[in-house]
Amino acid sequence: MGVAYAGRTSGNQMNEVSIKNGVAHAYVSAAAKLGIEIEIISAEDSYARLHHGNSELFLKDDCISCNDVVASYCASNRALTLGTLGASGFPIPKYEFFKSSTGFREATEIDALFEFFDRCRPLVLRPNTVHSKRGTFTNITDDESFAAAISAIQRAGFRRILLHHQSPGDRYAVTIFRDQVLNVTVKNEPGRVIDPALLTKDISDMLLQAVACCRLCLAEVSYVATDLTAPPNSGSGVIHGINPAPAVPGPEQADDIATPLLKHFFGLP
Repeated sequence: MGVAYAGRTSGNQMNEVSIKNGVAHAYVSAAAKLGIEIEIISAEDSYARLHHGNSELFLKDDCISCNDVVASYCASNRALTLGTLGASGFPIPKYEFFKSSTGFREATEIDALFEFFDRCRPLVLRPNTVHSKRGTFTNITDDESFAAAISAIQRAGFRRILLHHQSPGDRYAVTIFRDQVLNVTVKNEPGRVIDPALLTKDISDMLLQAVACCRLCLAEVSYVATDLTAPPNSGSGVIHGINPAPAVPGPEQADDIATPLLKHFFGLP
């Protein structure tokens, strides 16, 4: 259900115009509560402008314009992101990028996928772009499940996929804006939010540096760890990826992510 706003509003004014995208919806909801001016450029496309004082922010679906457009585009490429982080010394899983003009239907292509699977199982298989919401398979441990995942990507017509080792531990989504950790959720326990202070300073600094390494201002880091108190390079935690458009599932998460980000960006108390 979208939140409705007039073409140009502030505060809680509403009409029949509706922003339906979940992420844009949460930011617009938070902006309304903060008294930030909202201009709906295209409700159908979930495209809006937020304005306060001399600052403005644009929303388009699940993208927010405080990130440089080139950096955001590059970070959307999963293999490029892992390669950049690995080359800079950040802990990442073993991974390999595969592309195919036939949609992975050739025997040699399937053999190459299984060869990597045999070396690195349990495995994650996913499309190479972070904006693809389907086609992700996690914790694949047996040949039958891997064959089923390959069949699914064949049917979907994917041409570029990423395979990487499924690291042990809890999966954390760490939302970062500039030099601040805004929010930490436990992905394998839906709805569980933990205090960012539970991250050690070393881990927080490492994740902040990883986002900066990708030239991003706002991002969600996928961090998998068995122990949040262990040093970053102890082998207990790895970065699985960085999403330049952090997910905000709905208004219930607005106070955790969207509201503090907008306050920080627009300099509000």
